[in-house]
Amino acid sequence: MKKLYGVWASVVLTVASCGVVGPDYQRPDGMAGGSFAVATRGALSFAANDPWWDRLKDPTLSKFVQTALANNVEMDIALARIKESRAALGAVGPASLLSGNLTASATTQRRNEVSSDTSQILAGPSLQIDLFGQRRRRAERQRALLEAATEDEAALRLALQSEVTQTYLTARFLQASADSRRAAVASKKRLLAILQERHQVGEATKFDLRRAQAELVLEQARLPEIEGNFQATAFALATLIAEPADQTLKTLRRGGPQPRPQGNIDPGVPSDLLRNRPDVRASEARLMAAFAEVGVEEAQLYPSLTLSGTVNGGTIDGFSFGPTFSLPLFNLPGLKANVAASVARAEAAEASYRQTVLEAVEDVQSSMAQTQALSQQLRTLQKALSIYNEAVELSRESFSLNAITLVEVLDAEEDLRDTALRLKDVRRAYAAEWADLNVAIGQGRDVRAK
Repeated sequence: MKKLYGVWASVVLTVASCGVVGPDYQRPDGMAGGSFAVATRGALSFAANDPWWDRLKDPTLSKFVQTALANNVEMDIALARIKESRAALGAVGPASLLSGNLTASATTQRRNEVSSDTSQILAGPSLQIDLFGQRRRRAERQRALLEAATEDEAALRLALQSEVTQTYLTARFLQASADSRRAAVASKKRLLAILQERHQVGEATKFDLRRAQAELVLEQARLPEIEGNFQATAFALATLIAEPADQTLKTLRRGGPQPRPQGNIDPGVPSDLLRNRPDVRASEARLMAAFAEVGVEEAQLYPSLTLSGTVNGGTIDGFSFGPTFSLPLFNLPGLKANVAASVARAEAAEASYRQTVLEAVEDVQSSMAQTQALSQQLRTLQKALSIYNEAVELSRESFSLNAITLVEVLDAEEDLRDTALRLKDVRRAYAAEWADLNVAIGQGRDVRAK
């Protein structure tokens, strides 16, 4: 017996010397180096914990974002997936190598008026020796999947911050547009009143009067469409923050200016995205899991060793114990195919990771370029609006003196209105692109509901 156990000990020591099989993870070379094309700045410092939306200086928006982070149903789903991954990690711990059951039975027999009772307790533990690191690779894979689930939750949090902000910006833009339309209606009413007075004394034609009336009715007709779009936007916002629609609509109807970004954004350098962007981090975690999976599959090509035994208690006492050595042979081609498939999945995961990094860099550079362009456009439109305001005042004075026609006044007011609406739209677009840039660099990824 001693000789037999000595042989098994030699086998165990020889096989165990092979260590953990499969490739160890290393981040692919050349990922997001250098600097962004449109800016060269220092590294980001506290991006992950920065509530960037607060810099829009709008308390209502900040409250909506916090409410969404606390109430959104999709966030609950993401948190449940993290719990699932954490539980799965526990299932591949060291205890996963130990298996077996404890069973108890009792039997009563009666023969020839004689009864006999028999009871038995049977324990059958089994311990698998992790010779080639299969359990360790499984644990690596599950830790990586847990990290991926955590980063998916962070990515969803960023997306939610962005969507709430974008929807809110649209709502305020629609309110500002409605204000502009109402101001235009009031202006056209004043002009119509002047024309009616002139028509009565023969200084204005009926054509001029009818045209002014048509312009007024057309302007009034635009208001219901804007109101309908505003209500639809408010309902969408209510869904995002998981609050009653009437309550959200009431809050928005209190009014407020269009939010305006405060300060410039320091995007850092592309390599910062590897630690700040949750989608990049999640993609890398899945790549790590794919590497570990190769080790899991490769370990199955090698022999396995299990220590098992039984312990009998009750009316029959005894025990048995010994190792079981298993060598894959007949299923070896299938196991090799599994390894090849896992290698292919790892290659695909690496390509996906590289693509994710490239897209992340593109997101930042595109948002930076758009933000700079919209900022310049905003300044230009503000100057144009000032000029058109002066032109409209001059046209009204000239019209009151009969120096110009009604058509010229209407054209000047139309130019002013179009410029004002364009300015409001660009202001919304600039704030939206500014928000996109914050999200693109992973700003606020770790900010949770207070």
